[in-house]
Amino acid sequence: MKIHLFFLLCLMTILTTSMIQAQSPTVRDSLFKALKNSKHDTDRVNTLVKIGQFYYNTTPDSAEVYYNKAFLLAEKADYKRGMARSGSFMGYIAEDRGDYKQAIHLYTLSLNIFKELNDQKEVANHYNFIGLACNYKGDYVKAIENFQASIKIYSQQSDSSNISKCLLNMGLAFYNNGDYLKAEEYFKKAVVIKEKIKDIYGLAICYLNLGNLLTLKKDYKGSLDYYLQSAAIFEKNNQLLNLAYCQVNIGNIYMEKGEYDKAQKYFQFAGTNCKTANDQNLLILININLSQIYSKTNRFELAVSTALNSVNMADSLGILPSVKDGYFMLSRIYKDHNDYKNALKYYELGTAIRDSIFNIDKSSQFQELSAKFESEQKENQIKIQQAKITANEAEIEKAQTQKWALIITIGLILMVVALILFSFIRNKKANRILREKNAEIEQQKAEIMVIADNLEFVNHELEKLSIVASESDNAVIIASPEGEIEWVNAGFKKMFGYDLKEFSSIYGSNLQTGSENEKIKDLIQQSIVSKQPITYSTKNKTKSGKIIWTQTTLTPIIKNNSIQKLIAIDTDITRLKEAEAEIQKQKEELKKRNDQITENITYAQKIQSAMLPPFQEIQQYFPDSFLIFHPRDIVSGDFYWAAS
Repeated sequence: MKIHLFFLLCLMTILTTSMIQAQSPTVRDSLFKALKNSKHDTDRVNTLVKIGQFYYNTTPDSAEVYYNKAFLLAEKADYKRGMARSGSFMGYIAEDRGDYKQAIHLYTLSLNIFKELNDQKEVANHYNFIGLACNYKGDYVKAIENFQASIKIYSQQSDSSNISKCLLNMGLAFYNNGDYLKAEEYFKKAVVIKEKIKDIYGLAICYLNLGNLLTLKKDYKGSLDYYLQSAAIFEKNNQLLNLAYCQVNIGNIYMEKGEYDKAQKYFQFAGTNCKTANDQNLLILININLSQIYSKTNRFELAVSTALNSVNMADSLGILPSVKDGYFMLSRIYKDHNDYKNALKYYELGTAIRDSIFNIDKSSQFQELSAKFESEQKENQIKIQQAKITANEAEIEKAQTQKWALIITIGLILMVVALILFSFIRNKKANRILREKNAEIEQQKAEIMVIADNLEFVNHELEKLSIVASESDNAVIIASPEGEIEWVNAGFKKMFGYDLKEFSSIYGSNLQTGSENEKIKDLIQQSIVSKQPITYSTKNKTKSGKIIWTQTTLTPIIKNNSIQKLIAIDTDITRLKEAEAEIQKQKEELKKRNDQITENITYAQKIQSAMLPPFQEIQQYFPDSFLIFHPRDIVSGDFYWAAS
């Protein structure tokens, strides 16, 4: 029987401690009053964020609405810090509901803004936030990369508290990747720091995670001691979600010992706390454990339905580790009830998910990241040691210099008058040379700063372009000047259904062979010759057989008057084309109706003309008369009449 252990990550205090607990209506009213009286957009943004914090613990949906309002207003006012703060809080809510992809997107957005503001503290915090979301999502390599980036900045700031939190998070990432020795190593590093700084809450998290490692070693008594210590701290501080993690792990131990009633009781306690804390991921895993208890106590149908519901919920949220655990649990349930066909089916599904998470490339990446981190730590220690040695040598050299200076001073007292004059001349010359050198150095420094600023600006622009190209729904294609396709973005597959390899194998790897536009060769040549962007429309067929219309903007990238690349951006205009066709159809139908109406009116004119008396009949009675009849409409409402 496999135990599903639950470890705890450490969040940064910059975000979690700033959440306003449920408070009285007086506080709420004062916030809305402050919002109403705010004269500046920056004040309104900050107040909207505070309102979001007020609602966070009680109604997260309302909090998200106010964070979003704050973000939009900050963006409109170009208030960068307001955009970053509100974006972070929206990411935190997305992470709470299990939407880790959206959380990573929002954290990355805030990270880039804080980089632009050169706020290193927040940059480090957001590397950690991204690492946490990646860890929940099952992307442990990216989680480690972000935790290491965070530790590097915290080390420069001598921030022991946050260093210990990142070490703990790294340990959990290694655990999730199956490297238990590395996990224990980083947990113990975190414990040393937390004991030193007397971080009781952090120690509770360490106790929980170390208890899990003892559970893996079958030391249930030791692990229970750790869990109970941890649970007492969390319960005292009303940390319901963390308390739920402890309760689940205690339930796991009782399940391992075959005491299913006690195990179910602790899982149900944990589920209640989990629902209060609104953590979907933990709730999924609790239900997976409950399905195992139902199976062991011969409640087969309840076990299967509970496990399937857990898999479906995890799949809808994109939580691959939980999908994997659910499949493996279903396999064990069917195996325990001698349904080997379904047992094999779900085992293969679970294995496929597991292999997609823990592949060979990721294992090598983990080893590389670990080695890189250890190397950086050793380099930092060497630098610190070298700095101490250099400082000691400087002190010794300073003492020697003072000693010889005293001796020389005594010896030179008799020549002081002559030396003063000589020294004055020499110093004057040296000062002149020094001023010239300083001016030259300052000029070089200014030039270097300009170059550095330019490089930083270019890097920011490249990051923005990378995000746009990767996340855009439009298809982006980069090709060589000869039209050979070199790269496509994710939007290409969304639009056409093919990745680059599959598309090239069917249509070829050139823009000319890959396009269904009959004039594509001439269009590409036109763009190359004119060195200007061109736009054209094409009727395409996707992988699924669907017909779509795309509008393509083909742009040549020019450097030193020479074309370096061709960039094609395809936009889906199928709806526009369908609308144009519908408008044309309506025009034709309207023309047909107008023609019918005109024919009917003309026929009515003939009837009206036949009914009017001829002019000759009028002249019989009025010889010196004339008639002018030019009606405005085809059939006139005003007409002449004569009768005898």
